[in-house]
Amino acid sequence: MEQLREDVTCSICWNVFSDPVSIECGHNFCRGCLSTHWSQISAQGHRCPECRAPFSRDRMIPDTRVRNLVEKITKPQQEEPEPQGPGAQPEPGHPVQLVRLDEEENLILDKKALSRCLEQGGAGDAPVCVVSIVGGQRRGKSFLLNYLLRRLRSPDARDGSWMGQEDEPLEGFEWRADMQQVTNGVWIWSQPIWVPTLGGKVAVLLVDTEGSMGIERKKETSIKLSAFSMLLSSYQILNISNEVNDADLEYLEMFVRVAEEVGKAYGLEPVQHLDLLVRDWSSSPDLGAEGGEQHLRYIQEKLEARSPCKHPKALEALKRSSSCCYLMPSPGKRITMGSEGRLRDMDDDFRGSLRDYVTALVSSAGQHIRMDQHGEMLTGTQLAAKIKNLSDVMKNHCSGFSSPCQMAITFRNQRVLDRARADHAVFLKEKPLAPHYCPLLSGPTPDGLSRRMDDCLTVDPSAMAHQFMEQRRALLERCRKEVKELKEETLLTALEAELTWEAETFLETYRRRYQHHTNQRALARAHAAHAEFLKEKDTDSRNPLKCLKVRPGKMAEQFTERRGDLLRQCRTDMLLKKEALGTELEKKLRQKKETLLTELEKELMWEAESFLETYRKRFKRFAIAAGVGVGGLVLAPVGGGAAAGIAAGAIAAEAAVLGIAEAVAIGAGAGAVAGGCMGGGVGWGVGKKIAQKDKNWAEGTASQGEEEDGMDEQSDKAHLIIKS
Repeated sequence: MEQLREDVTCSICWNVFSDPVSIECGHNFCRGCLSTHWSQISAQGHRCPECRAPFSRDRMIPDTRVRNLVEKITKPQQEEPEPQGPGAQPEPGHPVQLVRLDEEENLILDKKALSRCLEQGGAGDAPVCVVSIVGGQRRGKSFLLNYLLRRLRSPDARDGSWMGQEDEPLEGFEWRADMQQVTNGVWIWSQPIWVPTLGGKVAVLLVDTEGSMGIERKKETSIKLSAFSMLLSSYQILNISNEVNDADLEYLEMFVRVAEEVGKAYGLEPVQHLDLLVRDWSSSPDLGAEGGEQHLRYIQEKLEARSPCKHPKALEALKRSSSCCYLMPSPGKRITMGSEGRLRDMDDDFRGSLRDYVTALVSSAGQHIRMDQHGEMLTGTQLAAKIKNLSDVMKNHCSGFSSPCQMAITFRNQRVLDRARADHAVFLKEKPLAPHYCPLLSGPTPDGLSRRMDDCLTVDPSAMAHQFMEQRRALLERCRKEVKELKEETLLTALEAELTWEAETFLETYRRRYQHHTNQRALARAHAAHAEFLKEKDTDSRNPLKCLKVRPGKMAEQFTERRGDLLRQCRTDMLLKKEALGTELEKKLRQKKETLLTELEKELMWEAESFLETYRKRFKRFAIAAGVGVGGLVLAPVGGGAAAGIAAGAIAAEAAVLGIAEAVAIGAGAGAVAGGCMGGGVGWGVGKKIAQKDKNWAEGTASQGEEEDGMDEQSDKAHLIIKS
């Protein structure tokens, strides 16, 4: 592939053939390269650049075979995606509109396009040089940018070959050689073009701005567009026609004031580099940088001669070392009367001036990196952020840009309002907003979460609203003292509405959360009180004497009564606050409260029923044990010894763990055996009789338990001690 590329490489430009032609001696060249070569050595006649054979200029023959070969070699490369970043080769790209104007001439920034151009393709993290051009309408701004594109795309060209072929139409930014305006708003080239510097590569971007001060545009619109272009640029070109006159200096005065105000507002170095590019110069034979230097000194002398200086900011800018002037002659009638920008249509002196100016600009582009006001380099991402901020100012201010003085006041007022918004945002951020949920019942609350919740609950919503009102009043009063002119009350009214909306949005959320945590506290207290009540009853139920004093039915009544007390207290604690009354929020909060109370009642009932189920079983066991014990105490005297009765009761109590029916049987049997062992006919008979009664009663109780183990009514009515 490399050998084939050598066969289709032009020996003049050392690039692959573009529009290849063949001459009489058989050698091939690019048509444009050959035409340029012959135009430079026309005095020596037309000769082949390789073999020096004489040749007629009219005998350049298009070489279709070579053209087809070039297409086959270059097509696979064209289909491969180009890499992005400092190491990538320049891409063709296309113009992209950054700022458009709506029907009311408000500036609308395309933020997506801005991000694509300044934050992607490697430019986001790289230093950027932005070359921007402003000036009057139909003065060749887009024409100049397109030749800058050609030069940037040919970084290795050492002569004028970068300017293109003689018949090549000028492409890039849209332009037209007539009186109709073509560029509207602000446009930028879609791809950065990388240039090498000692510190690494710099992304160069080109920006085109519609003509200013046209009769179809408002003056404010032109100033806004100029401010936008100025904010973008690190290399600013002020395009002037014929010579620098008073109107141009007035425009420059405004331009510099705008730059200073934007620099203060957004932390940018105002007017890093300024070129006064004078087009169609005809007042003296001196052209280019040398003639521009003389003209610049003349302007400075004229401004200094008048006291007071009519345009002090313009004079200050022109005296800076970063300001230059360049004189460029007319391109000729063929260009101005409808040409497509071809080289062959330019006058020679204009062609030379254009070549020299563009070459000098591109060679120094890497030195003009966009800086902030502290001299720190800006990346594409950082510059994009500042542009977005400026676009918001332009969008929010439909007036206040009709003069440099008004521009300064507008930006000053904007800074005052921005400080007020920032202070209000800090105030809002410091206000406590507890989390939506606090796990009070599922474990210990984290200290930080508890403190935030406590903070929230210490300030009543009405008191919080009063704090916001006082803060808003203080900020508005401060702004009223600092804002100058330009519909002061309108600005303050808009600011008040904005701050009020922020406060109301916050307070609506705060009220909801305040009520939520008030409810959660009430619910937590109810749960805690019920848990304490349940614990107390559980402790008492483990003591046989205390347990047998309260029948299961009575215990259920106690739980019902306690639950009712807790629900009434919780309902009182969850009452809506007065600031919510009569609002849609009140209705929602009431519905939420009733839902929470219903859920609480269900939870307490479940806890009570769980306890009562256990309580009923304990009550029955203690009741049976008590009956067996009584039987034992009666048998003991009959047998002649109390020890036997005590032993019988102990045996029955020990056996109670086996179940209610088994406990009764064991207890009854123990009573009968004890009676027999103690001897005595009377004792045996009495013991047997009593034991038989206890056994019958126990069997009946056990049978009842098997049929319905949880019946409270039977337990409540059953006698605890059986009498003979």
